[in-house]
Amino acid sequence: MLTSFTISCAENVDGTGWEVNNVSRTLNCSYLKPIMQGEYMRVECEVTALGKRNGLCRGVMRKWNKEREDGAGGDVCYTCEHGKVNTGIGASKL
Repeated sequence: MLTSFTISCAENVDGTGWEVNNVSRTLNCSYLKPIMQGEYMRVECEVTALGKRNGLCRGVMRKWNKEREDGAGGDVCYTCEHGKVNTGIGASKL
């Protein structure tokens, strides 16, 4: 859900024409370490590529680093790559 939200935010910044109507093309997840109930974590999402028709986001979940105020730099627990396709009116047709 956060990777989809990240694309929506990027659309508003660079004017790529993405509409609300987009669908997932791929979703690859890797679970590296568990996060136990009650532990804090940091979620990082970034748009790796965004064109008129296809987009790719990357997400990382890390254990919260208590030594830093923003929690950055903790151990990586989960990673994902989320491919999206623009199906909105502004999307170019093949």
